[in-house]
Amino acid sequence: MALGAVACGADAPEKRAQPPARVTAPAPTSTSAPVLPAGTVYVAHAAGPKLDVYASPTATTPERALANPIETGGPLVLLVEADDGGPRVQVQLPARPNGSRGWVDRGAVQLLTNPYRIEVSVGARRLRLLEANKEILATPVAVGAPATPTPLGHFYLTELLIQPNPGGAYGPFAYGLSAHSNVLTDFNGGSGQVGMHGTNVPSSIGRAVSHGCIRLPNDVITKVRAYLPLGTPIDVVA
Repeated sequence: MALGAVACGADAPEKRAQPPARVTAPAPTSTSAPVLPAGTVYVAHAAGPKLDVYASPTATTPERALANPIETGGPLVLLVEADDGGPRVQVQLPARPNGSRGWVDRGAVQLLTNPYRIEVSVGARRLRLLEANKEILATPVAVGAPATPTPLGHFYLTELLIQPNPGGAYGPFAYGLSAHSNVLTDFNGGSGQVGMHGTNVPSSIGRAVSHGCIRLPNDVITKVRAYLPLGTPIDVVA
């Protein structure tokens, strides 16, 4: 199970699809991309059973193909990083190295808008949830231990896993991130993917103790789950 790669427990999560972002992005009417409201991003949902990814906006041969649904059964969702109104959009890929990007055909995805984003300060061990750049929630979190630090960078939420045991190691809900550990290439049979989830060790909140995952109190991850669609950007800073 991919998320178990860096998470702090061994419960086997059960997959449930997360609702998409709420507003369909307008189709471009010129070579200039539509202007988004402050704090809003585009999220690309794959429309077919596979999505070809190109190295550039003009490449004729794809460099890879991504399956839809993904391995754990959820939809393939990518964060849009650039849109100039052309036939392709640039997306962040849920792959190593962290921050990998590629280009996908506009007609092969559904573009939806998302006003939410997450900021995590590893040093302060604190998470902020923002909507249209306004803070709507803040909480202390647990982050990676010194030997297995939470990677810093610009990432996004790739999947949502509802836990069969809400009192288990991941709490009631766990999100997978596009981030991967910089020190663990595999963990519990997974690829070293980083997660954001609840915990059955509430005393760990506010400490640097995980294998790289971001742990939230269970009541907070439950609140967060009500807001966040897949594709929500998450910035992890020092």
